[in-house]
Amino acid sequence: MFVDEVVKDFIQGRSPCGVIKERKEIARCTVSAWVNQYGQMCFTPRQVSGALRLRTGNRWGGVLLLDGKYLNRNLVLLLAVDCFTLDIVSWLVTQRETVADYLKLVASVEDCGYAIGALVSDGHPASTALTRESKPAFVHKYTRTYPRPGITPAVTKIPRLHGVPHQLCLVHAERELATLVSKLPKKNQKKLLRICHLVLFAGNLKQALKRRRKLAAISAFLPPSHQVCSEWISDHWEALT
Repeated sequence: MFVDEVVKDFIQGRSPCGVIKERKEIARCTVSAWVNQYGQMCFTPRQVSGALRLRTGNRWGGVLLLDGKYLNRNLVLLLAVDCFTLDIVSWLVTQRETVADYLKLVASVEDCGYAIGALVSDGHPASTALTRESKPAFVHKYTRTYPRPGITPAVTKIPRLHGVPHQLCLVHAERELATLVSKLPKKNQKKLLRICHLVLFAGNLKQALKRRRKLAAISAFLPPSHQVCSEWISDHWEALT
């Protein structure tokens, strides 16, 4: 029962490895071994879908949440969860979060009969590449962006889920904002994060824009170190909305 509880806490996100290690005095490698042991005994996503007849009858809403949970430094559990029912539609254990691994996960999700209508993720480059064209890591200054004579231009790859709406997870966004202001005075942290929360969880786009302008106006009179929240939201506005 104790092992069952630890694995369940980790998989459902109630307790990360660090918290489990502190509260239950269990090493990360032990938690990883238990999760792997349970994973080997589980049905595959396709077998689960077939056993429960999910292709013909389910309550899935079509909004898929993608996330990666690190079992240890060299092992990550990729999860595909339906946002409405919180059902784990599919999963994949791999060494790191890569585009190829997320492509395998999406293929497995569709193989289970899931119709992907929209995506929600933590904004990892590997998951955003599913719906958006990847940008080059860097561009040399003064270099021509068009192909040189005699060189065949590179073929533009269309993303696997091109045209599918993709939003940044608001919970992950709040965590990122909290990290950005972690070194500011507590009073200023609370003030900025409270306004950011109102922006992220606004009832509609018009209200969100109004609160975003308020955040920018307040930040304009603060030192540069206090403007990181406003700048981050502006940079990620398309992904947030």
